[in-house]
Amino acid sequence: MPTTTRPSAICVGSFALQNNDITGFGLGNFNGAVGAFALQNNTDGFSNNAFGDSALLLNTTGFDNTAIGDAALFFNDIAALNTAVGAGALAFNDFSLAGTANSNVAVGVAALFINDGGSDNDAVGEAAGGTIINGLQNVAMGSFALGADASGLGLSSANVAIGFGAEAFDDGLFNTVVGFSAGQNLTAGFENIYIGDSIGLFPAPLGGNEVNTIRIGDLSGFNGITQTFVGGIANSPQVWNGVTVCQVTVDFFGHLGVDCVNPDNPGATPQGPGGQSAPVRPGAPGAPQPRSRPQPPARPQFQAMNDKVEKLQATVAQQQKQIETLTAQLREQAAQIQKVSAQVEMIKPAPRVVENR
Repeated sequence: MPTTTRPSAICVGSFALQNNDITGFGLGNFNGAVGAFALQNNTDGFSNNAFGDSALLLNTTGFDNTAIGDAALFFNDIAALNTAVGAGALAFNDFSLAGTANSNVAVGVAALFINDGGSDNDAVGEAAGGTIINGLQNVAMGSFALGADASGLGLSSANVAIGFGAEAFDDGLFNTVVGFSAGQNLTAGFENIYIGDSIGLFPAPLGGNEVNTIRIGDLSGFNGITQTFVGGIANSPQVWNGVTVCQVTVDFFGHLGVDCVNPDNPGATPQGPGGQSAPVRPGAPGAPQPRSRPQPPARPQFQAMNDKVEKLQATVAQQQKQIETLTAQLREQAAQIQKVSAQVEMIKPAPRVVENR
């Protein structure tokens, strides 16, 4: 009796896997489709799983894709190794049929919604990475993070955006933005690091886009951070503009700051590159006397203790001198007593013998 080999597949729902292996090549194996029109057009794709109405609807040869949610990976055709969880997640993936939109992960409604040719993107949250089109290697965690590219180009790549609305409008490269609504001033940012909520939320104070800028807890134009505590800061002097010596300092309470001094002109304001004033810790005392190395910052509590120690040392030294003087006097008196004792011995009468009769 002739036997017929049929691709292994599980399908539940109207038109699910309707065209599987229609080519007769026997390649459409290990597919699972649950939901109306799920994987309807798959022909030779294998190891795909589609759960939801029209999930992976247009897939033909793509493989190792997982789509959970209505219209998840809807337009995917030949791209592979994608995971979409949520209605409309990665819906337009591989829309242009370039086959480059591989290894993307989208979790959340409309996450990576219009990604077409981008690969290796990870997006978690509603509309996270929602406007990335051909961007690569982005990480967007939080609803609307990297989700509303202002340029419309969708080329943002190698960005890390964590937080609700983080880096929402950016189409830049190599930015790291962590915090609620942080980095919303960026539209073409490059190599920036923002850490803290709402940093860059107000474009005017920050001047829009930035390049190679680090902002940590800095809410310019708003209620900014007023104190900074950092452990393990080494007080290593650095020469600024060839003359002025600056060093990072931490006071008794752990406040981080910078002290600068110009040994050639101690009263002058330290100048940085381009004639700009070097940063000086707010509230820092006036420049000390000329010196080759900056001294550690004065600490009132320790200074008072040092004064007491110096006074005690002076008192002990004075008492030591007094003790030495008294010791010398005692030695002299002992010598005098010894002389007198010798003289007394010499004038003592000779002992007499009394006869007892």
